[in-house]
Amino acid sequence: MNAYLTSVIENVKKKHGNEPEFVQTVEEVFSSLEPVIEKHPEYEKVDLLNRMVEPERMFTFRVSWEDDRGQWHTNIGYRCQFNGALGPYKGGLRFQANVYPGIIKFLGFEQIFKNSLTGLPIGGGKGGADFDPAGKSDAEIMRFCQAYMQALYRYIGPDVDVPAGDMGVGGREIGYLFGEYRRLKGAWENGVLTGKGFSYGGSLIRPEATGYGAVYYLQNVLEHEGERIAGKTIACAGFGNVTWGICKKATQLGAKVVTLSGPDGYIYDPDGVATEEKIAYLVEMRSSGRNRVQDYAEKFGVEFFPGEKPWGVKADVVMPSAMQNDVHMEQAKQIAANGVKYYIEVANMPTTNDALRFLMEQPGMIVAPSKAVNAGGVATSALEMAQNSERLVWTAEEVDAQLHRIMNTIYQMSVDAAEEYLNGQENGRLCLLGSISIGNQSDVQGNGRIEVEVQYQIKPFIYWLPIGNSNGGGLCFEDELFAHDFNGYRGPVEGDRREEEEIVYITENGTRYHTDTGCVSLRISVQTVHSSRLSAMRNQSGGRYYPCERCRPSKSGVFFITRDGDRYHRGADCSSLKRTVRAVTLEEAVRMGRSACSKCS
Repeated sequence: MNAYLTSVIENVKKKHGNEPEFVQTVEEVFSSLEPVIEKHPEYEKVDLLNRMVEPERMFTFRVSWEDDRGQWHTNIGYRCQFNGALGPYKGGLRFQANVYPGIIKFLGFEQIFKNSLTGLPIGGGKGGADFDPAGKSDAEIMRFCQAYMQALYRYIGPDVDVPAGDMGVGGREIGYLFGEYRRLKGAWENGVLTGKGFSYGGSLIRPEATGYGAVYYLQNVLEHEGERIAGKTIACAGFGNVTWGICKKATQLGAKVVTLSGPDGYIYDPDGVATEEKIAYLVEMRSSGRNRVQDYAEKFGVEFFPGEKPWGVKADVVMPSAMQNDVHMEQAKQIAANGVKYYIEVANMPTTNDALRFLMEQPGMIVAPSKAVNAGGVATSALEMAQNSERLVWTAEEVDAQLHRIMNTIYQMSVDAAEEYLNGQENGRLCLLGSISIGNQSDVQGNGRIEVEVQYQIKPFIYWLPIGNSNGGGLCFEDELFAHDFNGYRGPVEGDRREEEEIVYITENGTRYHTDTGCVSLRISVQTVHSSRLSAMRNQSGGRYYPCERCRPSKSGVFFITRDGDRYHRGADCSSLKRTVRAVTLEEAVRMGRSACSKCS
């Protein structure tokens, strides 16, 4: 590892050895940054990484409150304003008995990267208290929240620091916090907190947003692999807002969640948490205060496994969605033994570092990190801030469309980063990173088809590209690929050779397959529209157009749009105005429900 990276990690261990969660997340992130530091030596010159690991400021304060019996209690409150380089500090509040500075700093550090990935103007922060809401009455929770805000309100504001919910802090707690803030300030500043009730400035689909975003990210991963989410089985943990959102969106897209978990164990529902009644019951379970997943098993007559975690269940996708370090080496080995291909982290740092390295070393397993996967929650919080600033309320469809776009962008940023920092030759072998780089060309076939024999190494950037392995050595394979325009397809194996199959071409959202890459239907249709008409324009899905993040168009003038896009562009040469064409077999195209193009087939 780069000497500078090593020195920073060792410095953190020396200074913060009593905060293992914080040390763990720093080591996880920085141990994978070597290609970035090698490309940017100026970062070491200004000691960027040592700056990055130290919060800009952190507050610790006393929280004294009275229970229903008239007895007083004292807890410790925290707020870590970790990095505000991109905008006001943004991050949740966690009320849990195990909260201490190391937990807050670990969550705040992760929040920096998560928030930056959204592309929205928000910095990173986190807060909370060693207060456990379980078993407390509504009145006790209200009095605690009021006391907590009495200490915190001086340090937050819509343009300074915008807290939200986290574990132990839901809509009820946010309501109590906001009410006290308004009383103390004597002003209606509803942009100071997100996750509010809809009637006083909250956003539609905010409670579901983290789960929705995680499923959208999973959808991108599957499409990258030429698969569809429909029909997939998913193993989840927890039963709170995040898992609830995963269940809702997965069901909408044709997948099903088959496990839930709680402190008491886990349930296995082979039919999936897929009906409106089952999904709605998760809300009842959460609001009951019992914190038991067994209630679901008893109501719907499914298996309950007391004291166990769901990671031994066979499923297509594993999505740990409860809390940090939920998956240890023992569970990681179970997941690998079950032949799971997709390991999609949802909770903040749900996997221990050794277990994560083990999973990333598994041939054929794809790992996606929580910092990218769970960014949908904070992204929608930022959208709530935007609505508050504009004094507007967006429809659920508008918020969902924005969230979907943001998650697609986050995924693409992962791929782009991999290409920028790791593409090219490494140790005499071709480095395969996100988009397929071709080497050792052996024969050019007809119809633009290239037969290639390659030796390559899979080694993604910060394991944010959800393919393969991020350790120093990588996974080396020798194989034969069939590719078109560097979009590869591997046919079924017959002996040691791959048999030829008819190749056709498809687009991401189209309904046809094409036999000719020059087909006019594959050409993207760009039209111009004046800014005065843009607000009334809708794409073919009925959605609005929003400014492109890459070309950053002005507020007025002539813009460029496409019928199937949701962005308007400054010029027709914007790199976002492109259509991805993928080569697949005819059999696969038919299986995906595509029919033949009448123009070229």
